[in-house]
Amino acid sequence: MTGQLSSIPDFFECGYRDGVWLTEPDMSFLPDDIDFSEGDKFFFNVTTYHLGDKPIGERKNLMGVEAQYSTHELVDSGFSDLWGVKINKYVDLGTVRGRKEWRKLNKRGEFGHIEAVYGFDKVKYVGQCVNFDELAIQILRYVEKTFPAENLTADGAEVIRYYRPLEVPEESKAWYSDGQWLTKYDFEVNGVINLDYITPEMPGEAFIFTSNNFMKGNEAELGVFLLMYHELPSAFETNSWTAETGDFYPDEGEFRFLGFIGPHYQIPSLETVETYLNSNEVLWESFFNSQTDFSYLGKVNTFADLRDGIAESMLLFDSASARKMNIFK
Repeated sequence: MTGQLSSIPDFFECGYRDGVWLTEPDMSFLPDDIDFSEGDKFFFNVTTYHLGDKPIGERKNLMGVEAQYSTHELVDSGFSDLWGVKINKYVDLGTVRGRKEWRKLNKRGEFGHIEAVYGFDKVKYVGQCVNFDELAIQILRYVEKTFPAENLTADGAEVIRYYRPLEVPEESKAWYSDGQWLTKYDFEVNGVINLDYITPEMPGEAFIFTSNNFMKGNEAELGVFLLMYHELPSAFETNSWTAETGDFYPDEGEFRFLGFIGPHYQIPSLETVETYLNSNEVLWESFFNSQTDFSYLGKVNTFADLRDGIAESMLLFDSASARKMNIFK
């Protein structure tokens, strides 16, 4: 039970500021940057089926999360209310059946090494969290009660807006050319092009879909995801192109988890998904002024299932399965 702290996984957000969960690069380059080197660290114990490795039988994963609260140097002078929370590390503490077993382990001193590092009053057991949203709310409530954070109350301690950048598995990445799904290398050979010279800011199509199989989360809800594709610029077109052929490729940096919607047994309507996405301010800020079309592909279970819908939308096939979206009303 003395697991070592290790780097935070890519699928966790890394920091909170002004109502927004941000990734590590965003935390580093914001104006009036907050220095976390001297911030107050605290540690949460969480039982969960979903934040760690797959548990065995009825036993839940026991995870530890190290977070750190800090303010901008101007706060102490009364000129600013800038503050932030940064999630630094996580640790796998094994498995437990529930709170009763955790209490027994704690009474035996199994977690004394954690309290020695952070201090007794800075270690908190928050019980079951089925997904990151619930853990984030617990973290913000702790901040509100423990630190003089401005513009945050216990009732308002919630995840206001966020997305998680994700990695498409290498074996599932696919580029499309002349009616075939190809590897990146084969695509570049076929199109006589080096994609490293193509900027991801070019006009593209954002495919929105729901799934409960792409990441660790609450299986009682569908996750909403975004995957971006671009077409090759017109300079590379040939006279042989028709509405049934084309060259388009994924933007590898724009695969996002956008949040949860609905119970898994209910497929949300296009209007439901549009209403949900309209409230995601990060999505608005990212794409409102870009030349981007949005299509909804419905519920998708595997990456391979995405391909027909992507081709249908990009090549203008006459089918109702990929539906155009209007999410910035």
